[in-house]
Amino acid sequence: MPAGYYAGRSHPYRDNKIPKLSTAHEIGQFVRLDCIICKISRYYLPEDIQQLCGDVNAFQLRGQFRCERCGHRDSVSASFVTLLAREKVGLIVRRLERIEVKHVPIWKDVKL
Repeated sequence: MPAGYYAGRSHPYRDNKIPKLSTAHEIGQFVRLDCIICKISRYYLPEDIQQLCGDVNAFQLRGQFRCERCGHRDSVSASFVTLLAREKVGLIVRRLERIEVKHVPIWKDVKL
């Protein structure tokens, strides 16, 4: 029987050996997000994803993003890919333009 604090991850020693977004940026890799349902792949720069999620590995990116086409969150998987120079020609990479924060008022009823 697993321990109560087990969250489905491996040992922290092994987690530290998995490449993170900062390492992927240093060696020139891309982050590829694939939707299993839509069969679509999109490429991102690791530094852009790092601004949104922090310095995490590819396994921790699962469930962080939603497919823009079908809207499912569980079907999106992330991986780090290294592309050859001939594969980079004409590649469409999604860049982070800005981060918008929505301000939503929350009301509370107070008796006078």
